[in-house]
Amino acid sequence: MASDKKDPITFCYEQATRRTAILANHLSPTDPTSPPHPLPLPNPHPTEASSAFDTAAFVEPVNASTSSQADGGQFGKSQPYASATGQPTKYARIHGEVKRTPAVWRKAEVPGPELEDVLYEKAEGEGIAKITINRPERRNAFRPETVKELSRAFNEARDDPDVGVIIFTGQGSLAFCSGGDQHFRGRGGYVGNDRVPRLNVLDLQVQIRRLPKPVVAMVAGYAVGGGHVLHMVCDLTIAADNAVFGQTGPKVGSFDAGYGCSIMARTIGQKKAREMWFLARMYTAKEALDMGLINTVVPVARLEEETLIWCREMLRNSPMALRVLKSSLNAVDDGGAGLQELGGNATLLFYGSEEGSEGREAYVEGRAPDFSKFKRLP
Repeated sequence: MASDKKDPITFCYEQATRRTAILANHLSPTDPTSPPHPLPLPNPHPTEASSAFDTAAFVEPVNASTSSQADGGQFGKSQPYASATGQPTKYARIHGEVKRTPAVWRKAEVPGPELEDVLYEKAEGEGIAKITINRPERRNAFRPETVKELSRAFNEARDDPDVGVIIFTGQGSLAFCSGGDQHFRGRGGYVGNDRVPRLNVLDLQVQIRRLPKPVVAMVAGYAVGGGHVLHMVCDLTIAADNAVFGQTGPKVGSFDAGYGCSIMARTIGQKKAREMWFLARMYTAKEALDMGLINTVVPVARLEEETLIWCREMLRNSPMALRVLKSSLNAVDDGGAGLQELGGNATLLFYGSEEGSEGREAYVEGRAPDFSKFKRLP
């Protein structure tokens, strides 16, 4: 009787082929409107008829009620990394899946006057802060006082050592931010309670870019005009399927010649950036994803859940690595100011080293520093 056992070369080839196909579909799904094939999951009860390498062991059943429109984002639900056999890797066994439970939000204090246009909250025990534009009656358009309060909230999140990542969003599901409130616009900018026209949102953009912690834009509804620029200066953008993106400036006699142009052109290319600005069209979340303007799209009911997953994944990583990476990625576009931020982070790291400490301690002790004990690495 002939043996059904495969020779090692055939076995390894088929194993590698299956793994490659699964990973390829996970990274680049055939249907861009649905989540990719999940990473392999082991068959909990393998039999002779259903081995660990049977294709069925790699497929997670899909229920119509839990399809991408109801349960998964553009890239589907997070799965533990798995090996070719479908067994979790050592990394997955150590770290496990990111929890999907809702955050418990608590109002947090911001020094100074009571916030009127902005909500500042922190997730209980999680290291996540949430800053919300609270002007839903104006589609979360900002006035000068709104920007001042946002700046105070971002500054508080920056200085709080317990905060590792910041969510930036708008109240309700109709708008993230619809830009500057035109009712407050004057000849020299937006006029606040002090009757002084100003464009202080430009300072807010710089503040978000230079903040040494990841800022995630959580977008439902409109992100247009100045609100569109605000999501672009954030590090990541998680969008609901009802999100709408676009620039409105040329329609209302305005434009953003700074980050609104430079970051956009860097992100989606010169031709698409010119289209977005010159025509002032609106784009769906799917179109924004296709042009690389945002990171992922999920049903609006799952927007905060997905955003929290991304935040929790980042919080597992080295905060110093994230800090330096952010300044490094910004440096190429931010000129001397970007290099200054990156250089400052290098100084911060050096201050924590033994070599840096030797110089400081020698000065305090009134002796010559001994740098000979530190190797000159290639």
